[in-house]
Amino acid sequence: MRRPILILLILLGLSVIYSFVIEPVNEWNSQNLEELYVKTRTLSKLEQVLEASVDTEQQVTDAVSELDNLSSLLIDVENDALGFARLNSYIQDLMQSTGMEIVSLKPLNVVKYKLYAGLPLQINATADVKQINDFLQKLSSGKYLISVDTINIRVMNVRKPDKVRVKIEVSGYREI
Repeated sequence: MRRPILILLILLGLSVIYSFVIEPVNEWNSQNLEELYVKTRTLSKLEQVLEASVDTEQQVTDAVSELDNLSSLLIDVENDALGFARLNSYIQDLMQSTGMEIVSLKPLNVVKYKLYAGLPLQINATADVKQINDFLQKLSSGKYLISVDTINIRVMNVRKPDKVRVKIEVSGYREI
């Protein structure tokens, strides 16, 4: 009779130990594993964000340095009239250095952006194709940031196509 009671007590003791010790430890372990999994995923996402922020920071630094470089190419004047005068003088010098014959230089309406003002200038001239090529190369490698907005080249005389009439709209930029 003692043996069945002893076995029963051992089984009862094992079930109590399982219920009050092992089961809570397993539950605690599974909760910790879930929390650890969630925290690991969050950490990996944060690491990706951190790596992306380093790249973004480098891109911002590059953009700021490029903006500083471009700012040195802007026409440094206080108002639009002085900007047009300086741009007009610069364009005339370039055209004379390439041998183009100036027909007219006409300022157009100023285009205002948030930080900059575009100073468009319409150029009418006669030249040969090599002179136009030289002018455009000097314009692109010049001391000011100048964009060529439109260019229209027409042959003046079909029998003598060496001279052409060119109409170019360029824009110089100044800081507002």
